[in-house]
Amino acid sequence: MLYKLGWKGINIDLNPLTIELFNVARPNDINICVAISKKKGPKDLFFDNELSSLNTINKNHTLFLKRAFNQIKLKKRKIKTNTLNNILKKYKINEIDFMNIDIEGNELEVLKTINFNKINIKVICIEIVNYEFYSKKIKINKKKIFNILKRNKYNLRFKTFVNYIFVKNEI
Repeated sequence: MLYKLGWKGINIDLNPLTIELFNVARPNDINICVAISKKKGPKDLFFDNELSSLNTINKNHTLFLKRAFNQIKLKKRKIKTNTLNNILKKYKINEIDFMNIDIEGNELEVLKTINFNKINIKVICIEIVNYEFYSKKIKINKKKIFNILKRNKYNLRFKTFVNYIFVKNEI
């Protein structure tokens, strides 16, 4: 909907088919097929199927998936990863109106890599799954995510089931 209103941006996804769909539906955006991680290089992908929203590069997230979706069988293969900072630097992006971080359990790892002094992000929507609901052995990163965003002058404004929307104080 935002695209139809004239917004443009970057879509990053680890699935080539998803990127092909973005290229058709959003041809004026930058569409990149790569997984975002804390460092550039190969990483294991745990996947259900090509278009599954359960695919992840976070091994702890697989424990949640197995409990939440009962007996899911994930396959494993190597994929390439890059950092968000590398991509934003390559495309000379230092101002973002809206960023959505939904990367299946890897949100904290990537959030830690954002240089908030160089990249001005007005609104951040981040998925925070309550893993402890499914198993006490799986640690939740909610407090750490909140601390990083608070330290960088963001306040929680809205919350859905797993999506938290933070707005920078200056807005």
